Amino acid sequence: MRKQLIIGVAISVVLLFFVFRNIDFGDFWQALKTANYWYLIPSTVLTFVSMGIRALRWQLLFEPIKRIGIHSLFSATMIGFMANNVLPARLGEFVRAYIIGRQENIAKSASFGTIVVERIFDGLVLLSFLILSFITNTTLPDYIIIFSYVLGGIYAMTLFVLFFLVIRPTETVAVFNRILGLISASMAQRAGALMNSFIEGLQILRQGSRLLGILAFSLLLWVVNGLSIHIALIGFHIAIPFTATLLVMAITGFGVTIPSSPGFVGTFHASCVLGLALFSVSQTDALSFSIVYHASQFVPITLVGLLYLWTDHLSLQEIQRVDVV
Repeated sequence: MRKQLIIGVAISVVLLFFVFRNIDFGDFWQALKTANYWYLIPSTVLTFVSMGIRALRWQLLFEPIKRIGIHSLFSATMIGFMANNVLPARLGEFVRAYIIGRQENIAKSASFGTIVVERIFDGLVLLSFLILSFITNTTLPDYIIIFSYVLGGIYAMTLFVLFFLVIRPTETVAVFNRILGLISASMAQRAGALMNSFIEGLQILRQGSRLLGILAFSLLLWVVNGLSIHIALIGFHIAIPFTATLLVMAITGFGVTIPSSPGFVGTFHASCVLGLALFSVSQTDALSFSIVYHASQFVPITLVGLLYLWTDHLSLQEIQRVDVV
């Protein structure tokens, strides 16, 4: 984990260097001074609304396994996002699986399987926002279009694998073991164990009617997140259409999947600046917005997550040692 932390911090430092290197700090401070910070209140409220929607979606994902109360799911969600903010290697996803498994006596691997499905739906919704941008904006640069095609291919292959993990789990794991075994026996063993461990959590993929509910919650979740960003942008006097905000959010959402220091420092800011640059927002204005908006998300989510961690009688030291396999 120390190696992952060092690599993540190095990437964050490099990205921060690039977003700050051409900044006029006089204009930067002026952008910060003239912003209307009252807009951050409804923006932050919407962030917590989106967390509630995440918990409702997770409840639906769990129904083939066990009916779980919304409070337990919201608590685990907040602790998981807090862990992403303060712990390395994006441990929050594993922490969420650990917390709900501990609270509800469910195998952590099954819980992790539901998170895999959740993240796939998140990616598909963000990808749909990229496609929407193609339709509504014909001036996007080629690299964004190529990036979207690559992502679309990756997600199509991922769905293909998940589909066969559900309908032919034993055979699918065996095929992957055979392929990865040509590279590394230990890698094949680890990958096989991971696949077997969360197959139970993929059972929602067998139920078409529930998938529509998951898709609806996923769309609602990201539209609410988009509204949160859009309102904050207004506070910084950045006027772009809502469809443009959805594109910026999609670029940022995919951008933060790049390894970085805890809290997505650097990756969030660089991808936000890149996204806003597509709509002629200056680097200075975009960077000032990204720093403040990131802080408005980071601080309350971390504090609420730590509060839930304390009420659940857990510690940061304990959740750093989680494993789902």
